Amino acid sequence: MKNTILTSAILLATVGFTFAQNPPSDNATLNVNLNSVKTIEVLSPTVDIDVVTAADYVAAASTTGNGVFTNEAAHLKVVSTGAFKVTASSTTDLIGQTVATESISKSNIYLHASNAVTPVGSATVGLTTPTERSLAAATPLIETTGGTPGTTFDVKYTLRGQDDIANLSDQTYTTTVVYTLEDN
Repeated sequence: MKNTILTSAILLATVGFTFAQNPPSDNATLNVNLNSVKTIEVLSPTVDIDVVTAADYVAAASTTGNGVFTNEAAHLKVVSTGAFKVTASSTTDLIGQTVATESISKSNIYLHASNAVTPVGSATVGLTTPTERSLAAATPLIETTGGTPGTTFDVKYTLRGQDDIANLSDQTYTTTVVYTLEDN
């Protein structure tokens, strides 16, 4: 009887050990499918440059110096797979909202992107040093040699060189700035 119990125990242990060492298995194929993505978002869509003081009028009329400006923090957000460039343009001058025959030339509005902040992932690859661009120019405001998982950019808007500004009516002058994101 002892031999039968011992033999049965050894047989069960051997069978159990055999199954434990070779459990059933199969394979799965895991794919990560990346698609090209390019998005741009203006996070603060209304921008005001306020010309209020005598010094502001002098600065706005001058072709040199700082002009009159406003800084829009985290103004643009870009997500891009691969190198990209951002251009800013306007099809019209800034037209008076009360006296539509008066305008501020778009060539006297300058934009400068700065302070690229990437909150996730790696930094924006190959960001060229941004320089000030006229709204009338078709040159890129931002250029990179790599992509970004979500970078925000500050944009400084400056009014400078509008020599007839003291002769314009007190009113709001408006245009639409179009930001375009393209492959670089």
